Amino acid sequence: DELRNLTTSMSEYERFYALWLLDNYGALDEKTLLRYLTDEKMPEVRESAVRIAEKWMPKSQPITASRVPDEMTAL
Repeated sequence: DELRNLTTSMSEYERFYALWLLDNYGALDEKTLLRYLTDEKMPEVRESAVRIAEKWMPKSQPITASRVPDEMTAL
């Protein structure tokens, strides 16, 4: 799937848009979201992942256990 391939692109902007598109299509998986939450290359990518992770927290123990709560308070 080409869209999923963009999640590992060297281009921060391609990763940024892939995150939002996967989320909007309902195709974002937990593993990919966790990877986005640790993206150090582009703050916008990580901030977007934190916003998206908010709705995952009630149903995902790994995301709930991640640093998401700390990041959310900083936004």
